[in-house]
Amino acid sequence: MLAYEIQCGFQDAAALHTREWDHVNHVLVSSVVAAGRLMGLSQQRLTEAINIAVNGHIALRQVRAGSLSQWKGCSAPNAARNGIVAAQLAQHGFTGPSPIFEGEMVFMNQITGVFSLDVGEFGNRDNQSYAVSRTLTKMLPTNGEMQTAVWAALAVRDRIPDIEEIASVRVDTTRVGYAFLGKDPDKWRPTTRETADHSLPYTVARALLDGEITTASYSDEAIADPVALDLMKRISVREDPALTAIFPEYIPSSSRRSSTVCCDRWPPTAGARKFSPLCGMPSSWRTCHRFSRP
Repeated sequence: MLAYEIQCGFQDAAALHTREWDHVNHVLVSSVVAAGRLMGLSQQRLTEAINIAVNGHIALRQVRAGSLSQWKGCSAPNAARNGIVAAQLAQHGFTGPSPIFEGEMVFMNQITGVFSLDVGEFGNRDNQSYAVSRTLTKMLPTNGEMQTAVWAALAVRDRIPDIEEIASVRVDTTRVGYAFLGKDPDKWRPTTRETADHSLPYTVARALLDGEITTASYSDEAIADPVALDLMKRISVREDPALTAIFPEYIPSSSRRSSTVCCDRWPPTAGARKFSPLCGMPSSWRTCHRFSRP
């Protein structure tokens, strides 16, 4: 629970994607604090553990740019491992550089920019507002910001009698969706599983062709499928400022086939849940997109 409070609190206060750093840098802090708490570290030793973890293991965003490698899936686990090792070092009296957050050559000045974090707002027994309740495991085996794009594509597919007759598909997404999933040339001709499951055009094409997204959607054979590659040539991805404006409260996407709007891009306003930036999607995330029917 403590790790979730730290992780989501940091991501709410200082979203690293806006400054082109990998979000797993916050995992360094959440994992080392959780590990230190389990080890029963004193306040001083826990401080040293945080100093060691943050100073020595900053991750670059390149892990999620261009052609993606297997390291993408290891980036967060590696950060967690480094947090645990830092706590173990501090447990034995090892010290780290300080200060680590505020100063000249520190986390805020070089990585996040200035931010504030009120631990008094963390979930506790009194407010019962735990960060873990704002997160969940992805429902589909693909990138988190791409989940709603898949559902939009599947809704469109129901109205297309013959996929081969598609003239064009336009996917509207947020700035993050475009920058991370549709901007790089590698996303338009993926050669690795890791790139394909972070490719909006490929994943939308695969959903339209197969009517589902599974782990098999990213096999070597599926990625090299000439039918999918041909369909991708008819797909375009763009940022819609209106969708960017409601992110990350919602993770919106919409798909259009030719000039016909095939899916409503706006989330409902009544009873819609809110959630932390890049921390996860609400359990009712599918209600964030109404799919219109003819």
